[in-house]
Amino acid sequence: MQEEDKDAGCVPLECRGRLNQCRMTWLILTGTDAEVAFISHNVLSYSSLFNATRLLNIRWVKPKLIDTRRAFHAKEGSLGLLIHLMLWLPWVSPHPSSTQGPSILGLLQLLRAAGVDCHKGAQFQSFFRVPITPPISLFSFLLTSSLIRPLSLRQSASSILLLFFRRISSSATSLSRFRHHPPPHRFKPLLRSLSPLGTLAQKIGKSIRRPGASSKARVYADVNVIRPKEYWDYESLTVQWGDQDNYEVVRKVGRGKYSEVFEGVHCTDNEKCVIKILKPVKKKKIKREIKILQNLCGGINIVKLLDIVRDQQSKTPSLIFEHVNNLDFKVLYPTLLDFDIRYYIYELLKALDYCHSQGIMHRDVKPHNVMIDHEKRKLRLIDWGLAEFYHPGKEYNVRVASRYFKGPELLVDLQDYDYSLDLWSLGCMFAGMIFRKEPFFYGHDNYDQLVKIAKVLGTDDLNAYLNKYRIELDPHLSALVGRHSRKPWTKFINVENQHLAVPEAVDFVDKLLRYDHQERLTAKEAMAHPYFFPIRNAESSRTRNQ
Repeated sequence: MQEEDKDAGCVPLECRGRLNQCRMTWLILTGTDAEVAFISHNVLSYSSLFNATRLLNIRWVKPKLIDTRRAFHAKEGSLGLLIHLMLWLPWVSPHPSSTQGPSILGLLQLLRAAGVDCHKGAQFQSFFRVPITPPISLFSFLLTSSLIRPLSLRQSASSILLLFFRRISSSATSLSRFRHHPPPHRFKPLLRSLSPLGTLAQKIGKSIRRPGASSKARVYADVNVIRPKEYWDYESLTVQWGDQDNYEVVRKVGRGKYSEVFEGVHCTDNEKCVIKILKPVKKKKIKREIKILQNLCGGINIVKLLDIVRDQQSKTPSLIFEHVNNLDFKVLYPTLLDFDIRYYIYELLKALDYCHSQGIMHRDVKPHNVMIDHEKRKLRLIDWGLAEFYHPGKEYNVRVASRYFKGPELLVDLQDYDYSLDLWSLGCMFAGMIFRKEPFFYGHDNYDQLVKIAKVLGTDDLNAYLNKYRIELDPHLSALVGRHSRKPWTKFINVENQHLAVPEAVDFVDKLLRYDHQERLTAKEAMAHPYFFPIRNAESSRTRNQ
């Protein structure tokens, strides 16, 4: 990596927070006040991007994800500094005694707070090949040419932090429209973030479960006990591969951790379809998804699997699905009326009740996996990559579902969970819709997710839940969660959402968002809730008229 514009000057910035695992973030610093408009490419998560901005004492602006390469080669841009941060694990945790100067100590403490608890002070100091002694500001320290030069020369797998500086032009830029947004949070000072509570997350271990308080699904518990082994034994599945040449890719529509998704067409009849190209994963996982989709084929509001193909050379498998003319939920949800929300949640419950009745947990219910063709009022539950067959007493992996929709059972390491996990996720999704707060529980990591839940549902009920199932949280997690009183649902109602957060909607969300998974409504019970009376009434009227 070559050094550029080492005399570019420096912006006096200070550390203001912890940096969370972010592989690559581009920050464009604009103006003398060091306001920032940033774009991101190849980040692990939105929260990583959010936390990256906390590294600098900068004004928060509304994020906009754009192609970094276009911005990098942009002919126009505000005068500023483009910082390319490539942050790789393992992080260093140097021992403060090897350094002098408050700003340098701040940097070292920051790196320690951001990483694992291992002592590599000597390694860090030798990385710069210079004694770390001058009491200069953090940013001046990073920009000092004598430090940048050795930094540029030491590019190895053990590199902790690589910085690349480049000038961009001073003319007006479209990025300026992202400036002057008020910060959504008041950032805590660095010392607060480096307090014992600030570093607790690095020390948290798994919860301990004492024997004698097992859990079993209230409904459909024995479906797979009664069914023949061939129904749920996906490892024995023999896949019948179709012809890949029957399909053509039209455009990319999305990507996930395990796949890339394209809109495609069937070559013979030109019918639209969706092509899900799977990334390299264990065959066992691919077989599980295929077996579940085959078992659920034809189920109400379940996306239909049309074909399974694979590339002859690379052996990369692809799943071919029915096409749904979906409108992105971030665009659709704010336009939905009260009746629309009731209707689509009811349709989603039909899909969940069906898959549960077939002995299958979805384990990744979220808006991104609910396709809605609003024009046709058609809903499909998609992405069965994390779905699993339910067997009573079996202990499952808690690393499922997306963070904002993870049930408390996953966050406290209760492994014998069941279908009720999907009802928690639906509850989070529903709460986001009626309160116009997406996501409803906005945690920055799995531990913080439990904190966010506790701040709404309170810690008294959480402790009752833990006692019932004989779960002992790691003391560090207990300290992180703290003590909170229950917040009434009415606190979330305002002028903008009061037409949606009607009493029966609030009662419905309350019966879904329960710590104790056995207290939550089942999908069938949920469909019988008074909130859906207008939908059931409309359905029975339609049936009579037919």
